[in-house]
Amino acid sequence: MSNSQPPIAAKRAHTVTSPHGQRSDPYYWLRDDERTDPDVLAYLNAENSYRALELAPVKVLEDKIYKEIIARLKQDDSTVPYRKNGYWYYVRFEPGKEHPIFARRQGCLDAPEHIMLDANELKAGRDYYEIGEFEVSPDSEWLAFCEDSVGRRQYDLRIKNLRTGEILPRISSVIRNGVTVIDKRAAKNMLEDLVKAKGLNSRPSWSCKKKTGRKLTVMIRSEKNSEGPTSLPASISTSKCGRCASL
Repeated sequence: MSNSQPPIAAKRAHTVTSPHGQRSDPYYWLRDDERTDPDVLAYLNAENSYRALELAPVKVLEDKIYKEIIARLKQDDSTVPYRKNGYWYYVRFEPGKEHPIFARRQGCLDAPEHIMLDANELKAGRDYYEIGEFEVSPDSEWLAFCEDSVGRRQYDLRIKNLRTGEILPRISSVIRNGVTVIDKRAAKNMLEDLVKAKGLNSRPSWSCKKKTGRKLTVMIRSEKNSEGPTSLPASISTSKCGRCASL
């Protein structure tokens, strides 16, 4: 091992106030939910550099173990197809690629494959990417899915037109699971602001925006779960609701 010294985080006076009183947290400055604070990033980079330097003597062994683990994984694995509304849905992987491909075939398993989402393409240019829950509308023309590009189980709700391949502008939300799509009409514009939770376990507020004519209605409901991430069953439909957001 090297004789280098590990980075030491600076202490900065900070008082955290809560319903249970106050406490001193000199390392509170290290909290950066947006991952943009230059001081925090510099400290994390210093830690990563220290780790790489200290473990350099075993780097060859580390790479060997990693390759052995990868060699035991089925590179072209896929899920068992399931049938829904005339389509067979499944998730598959391709050799050399890290992320899943969500696909379907109409009518039978011998039909041409339709790739709905390729997480490998969506991950391009990002340090982290994960697709969470997803659901196809009953008319099989729209796909709602949740994506996390931060790595903190903070998911944005996205809508894709499966006929044209267009992914509509992002709905910024902190959501986790349960996306249900019930729509029959196209949406032209995504809401400018729908629902944004204040924290990982907080209850988001309702947001409504009404338009005339054809519309796609998005309604997100949540139940606070103190033991884990917020669960937000979401429905997308053309029905009218006083507590909804319409497109």
